[in-house]
Amino acid sequence: MLRRLRFAALAAAAACPLGLLNEEVCSGHGHCAEGVAPGVDETCACDGGYGGADCSLRICPAGVAWSDYATANNTAHAAHFECSNMGSCDRESGLCECRAGFAGEACQRMRCPHGARLAGGAPLECFGVGTCLSMAEAAAQVDYVSLEHDAAYDGWDASMIYGCACDAGFAGYDCSERECPRGDDPLTAGVDEVQLLTCDCGEPGGCGNGTIALAFRGQRTAPIPADATAELLEFHLERLSTLGDVDVAYYGGGLDGSLCSDAGTTAAITFLTTRGDLPALNATWAIEGTTYGPGRRADVRLAVDGACSTVHAAVCSVAGTRERAECSNRGVCDRSVGVCDCYTGFGSSDGRGGAGLVADCGYLSPNASVAYEYPRDYARWADAAGGAEGPCPRATPLWNTNLPPTVCSGVGVCDADKFCNCTAGYEGSACEYKTCPTGRAWWGEAVGDDPGDAHRPGATCSNKGLCDRSSGNCDCDDDFGVVGGDACGDMACEVNSTRECGAFGHCATMAELAQNALLFGDHGEVRRVNYSEPWDADLVTGCKCHASTSDYPTHDFGADPVNQLQYRGPFAYTYTGWTGYQCSHAFCPTGDNPYTWGVNEVQALNCSLATDGAFNVTFRGAPEPVRVPWWASAAELEARLEALPTIRDVAVSLRNVSYNASVCGPGQRVYVEFLSEHGDLPLLVVSEADDLRHDVVVNVTEVTKGTKEDVECSANGICNREIGICACLDGFASGADDGEPLGAYGQRGDCGFRHTGTKNEKWENSEMQYLRTNQIFNATLMQYDYIFEVTASGTTGDGAAAAGA
Repeated sequence: MLRRLRFAALAAAAACPLGLLNEEVCSGHGHCAEGVAPGVDETCACDGGYGGADCSLRICPAGVAWSDYATANNTAHAAHFECSNMGSCDRESGLCECRAGFAGEACQRMRCPHGARLAGGAPLECFGVGTCLSMAEAAAQVDYVSLEHDAAYDGWDASMIYGCACDAGFAGYDCSERECPRGDDPLTAGVDEVQLLTCDCGEPGGCGNGTIALAFRGQRTAPIPADATAELLEFHLERLSTLGDVDVAYYGGGLDGSLCSDAGTTAAITFLTTRGDLPALNATWAIEGTTYGPGRRADVRLAVDGACSTVHAAVCSVAGTRERAECSNRGVCDRSVGVCDCYTGFGSSDGRGGAGLVADCGYLSPNASVAYEYPRDYARWADAAGGAEGPCPRATPLWNTNLPPTVCSGVGVCDADKFCNCTAGYEGSACEYKTCPTGRAWWGEAVGDDPGDAHRPGATCSNKGLCDRSSGNCDCDDDFGVVGGDACGDMACEVNSTRECGAFGHCATMAELAQNALLFGDHGEVRRVNYSEPWDADLVTGCKCHASTSDYPTHDFGADPVNQLQYRGPFAYTYTGWTGYQCSHAFCPTGDNPYTWGVNEVQALNCSLATDGAFNVTFRGAPEPVRVPWWASAAELEARLEALPTIRDVAVSLRNVSYNASVCGPGQRVYVEFLSEHGDLPLLVVSEADDLRHDVVVNVTEVTKGTKEDVECSANGICNREIGICACLDGFASGADDGEPLGAYGQRGDCGFRHTGTKNEKWENSEMQYLRTNQIFNATLMQYDYIFEVTASGTTGDGAAAAGA
């Protein structure tokens, strides 16, 4: 009767939320979702780009998370993370405010280094002499300057980490250095690359008006007539800027020399100034001016890497072995201006070992003699023409420019082949440089599908800094303060106030974050995962924010005491953790949405017939379990469970209280209802029950899956992340864990209590539905007890529990 009178007094009111800021229905950015389902009151259906209980909050773009907790072994970097966990969302504008060094609508892009080549000039990406490319773009593009391979790269960072592909003549991770001339080391044996082009017309007049176009490193010649002379073929090839000087010799082709002939002509193409083992030329045959395509009558073949001609068997190709080394390995490179300071006895070459103007130190001065620093040794400068013994390298080292030119810079031993074996910490042909630390490359060109190909180990300064070769120290990219460490391989977390992650967290690698991931197995046990194999395991970092382990004052697992930092007030049970990419924001209290009706999680525990001993119980990865003796009463078990920092309030009931009031008595079954922890919960975990009677097995099973929500501000308030306090919508206030069926006023701080004055007729229907749900739940418990009685053997408990053991 009293209930009818109370519902009769309810005032009809519009149930759809009004915006906290403008008092418009759904803040003017949504509509009222009326009649969603019986028993569900009106809520806001927000327009695209808006969220929150009253649609007052803008939603920011999402991208792949830079750092997060692993969800399985070596699996992390969630695909949809607001602002990519590298920035904060401005809820008024819907725009991400990115950390310095990151850009993109979702902060997903690590920016390229910036700098100005001229004093007073505007800073430009890659100093204005390079192209800023993503990992995927660098893998797919070939320019034969900085990028040599064509590959596919689809790692998590494929479109996130950007770096500089420098223009010709520039170097360094940011393109701020000048390259020195490169050439062949005059003290090492080497041969030029020779490739063969054979063109066989097949029959008299078979080549007709055909032409051949040759391509090398992305450039293609004009069509070359089939009857071109060797001189004409050489002319067309040398017009390619990617090729340099060549020498062409014909084998066959008649008296006048013809590129193609009836019996077959082999053109031997020697690469004179392009060094190393080179990619093959590519030939395309065309006839009578038609579009380039497969050969019609002429048979055009290429031979490389030692293969011989098919029509002139004595003519074979040669794989080039000449170096393309900085300063020809015989000089000190000043990368600030790109000039070689040649070792004593070496000078500028013509690119072929003779004296010239290339300034590459590739010329060995003949007929010179200089005594070594050490009296017991001396060297003769080689006579370039006669092939006499060459000298040991002598240089003034960068790390001490006051020293005179010294054999191996005084920190190495010159071997019988006249090469320096440098002391650890020094490098260079004359040990003239100090060695900088190395690490896994932050950015690089992929040569295959393995991410490790792009993020190769052993990269100087991790390709994120410049090596000061006079000191052996890395000068790391400090434009944005993202990386640091000896080898520039340490990613710094964002500074909050005066330290990384501020007072509310600490900077952790992806590997460490994985170790702190809280995952649960099928039986409620904490499941640990690792993140050790991916390239970024120890490079990419993020803030591990202090987490609240309970709604009571407590300590974070393994961290400093954070009690005073986690209380949100003004309600008693408002201890929450910190969040955000720099741990500057706070979580708000969570609770059940009063618009939707659910039930509490109920778990059953059975350890019947124990007469001595105890067992441990833990929940949700609590740092320490509680010890439960076999004789514990319902009240005792309840108190011990509530002593866990991960449980605040449970209700424990016994199936049999008439003659057995202990949790492990004969035929006993214990029900644990979770009142404060909502949702589908992991099972209680029982361990160390060995001192119970040896044939006693303690089982935990789920009787009822919790269906109450556990959402911030109970989905009926707006979380103020600056202080971690819910601003409840009109008609809502802090709820309690139990009490009246639809949630009483309490100390949860979650907007889970709905004022009577806002309830309409629909609310009454919802309460009736909730009561019917409880009746169904109670009937389920009775049915479960009946199954337990029928299947119990008298010693092992019910069949369902035994099966779960």
